[in-house]
Amino acid sequence: AEYGRSLLDSPHKLVASPIIRLPFGRGRRWLSSGVGDWIAGGWDMSFAVTAHSGYPITVQDGTNRTGQATRSAVWPDLIGDPMPADPTIEMWLNRSAFQPAAPGVFGNAGVGIARAPKYWNADFALTKRFVTFGRQYLQIRGEAFNVFNHPNFGPPDRNIQSQTFGTITSTIGDARIIQLVAKYYF
Repeated sequence: AEYGRSLLDSPHKLVASPIIRLPFGRGRRWLSSGVGDWIAGGWDMSFAVTAHSGYPITVQDGTNRTGQATRSAVWPDLIGDPMPADPTIEMWLNRSAFQPAAPGVFGNAGVGIARAPKYWNADFALTKRFVTFGRQYLQIRGEAFNVFNHPNFGPPDRNIQSQTFGTITSTIGDARIIQLVAKYYF
């Protein structure tokens, strides 16, 4: 009865985090000395992108119809497609696809029968390095986390007895955060 997708199953996942050294300044192709180096040299860009498909979700019945004293999850009966043709945050799960199981019977809905929304995030950083003495340098860094301020929605309410069943009421992660950082390396 507990057979199903792992709750960490994500069949599509992309993580990329390149660092791009701009070709200006000391030791690089252009403007390698003087004022050109001081203004345009030492710049790096970096970004991190994470994207994956939604994790499996398990629908539950909030009442204990099985008659057992202890059970971690009571499942309803699945009588249709759990996902609507065009899911929205107001209706992520198809409400009419579920019904309470008969008293004394475990429902057939099972583990991980639907998927939560996909996740997508991009962070960006721009770094400037000022050489001071020998191997010492000052690094100034501007960072933007969730640079596009993209909302990532949490899983929907999975309790068929709830008034908000199938509705997404939360987000995952933070809104855009921008910070400036200064570090001195010696």
